[in-house]
Amino acid sequence: PFKHKIDDGIPIRKAAFGLIDTMIEKVPEKVDCSLITEVAIKGLGDAAEECMIQCLSIIHRLVILSPIVVIS
Repeated sequence: PFKHKIDDGIPIRKAAFGLIDTMIEKVPEKVDCSLITEVAIKGLGDAAEECMIQCLSIIHRLVILSPIVVIS
């Protein structure tokens, strides 16, 4: 009667968001801000809280790097 859903993709998504965050930190001049903004906004709807926190961190870095792209 009870179904417990296990999300096996959380570690992969966390690693991907961590990679994006590191890319923004280390090589911001080579980052496509509009694409990463879209990815981070979609990541805010993730069921995993850890992924949502990483997406908020990414958006924070993007606002510092390029606020006009994030606002648009």
